[in-house]
Amino acid sequence: MNKTKCITKEKFEELYQTKEGGETRMDLSGGEDLETFIERIKNGEINKDTIPEDGDYKKSFSLCLLDKKDRKRFEQKDVDFIETFDWGRGADGEHWGGVTEAEWNVSESNLLFSFSFCDRKAHFIDES
Repeated sequence: MNKTKCITKEKFEELYQTKEGGETRMDLSGGEDLETFIERIKNGEINKDTIPEDGDYKKSFSLCLLDKKDRKRFEQKDVDFIETFDWGRGADGEHWGGVTEAEWNVSESNLLFSFSFCDRKAHFIDES
C-alpha cells in the first residue's frame, strides 16, 4: 500500500459513487476487494484452474480519515507529515493531485482523508 495524497470529503464521496444505471461502484476499496476475493474462494470460483500462472492481480484504494492532529499538520504544511506520503510531496495539491488550497477552502466540511493505492496479487500453491 502506498499513501499518495490527501483528499476532501467531497472527493471521498465521489470515489464511493455508483455507476449510473447500476449498483456496482467504479472502483473497489482494498477491504472490499479482499472480501470479494475471499467470497470467490468460498464459492469455488478461485482454484488452480481459474488463477492465471502469473497470479490474480487487483489494484484498489484505501481511504483513512485524518485525525485533528494530522489535519492541523496538513494545514500547516508540516514537512514531517508531508514526508509520510510517497516521495514526501503527495499530501498537498501542488503535487500529484492532492488537495489544492482552493478545494480545501470550498470544502463543506473540515474532514480530510489520506488516499492510498493498494495492490493485491494472489497465486495458487499446489501441494504436490
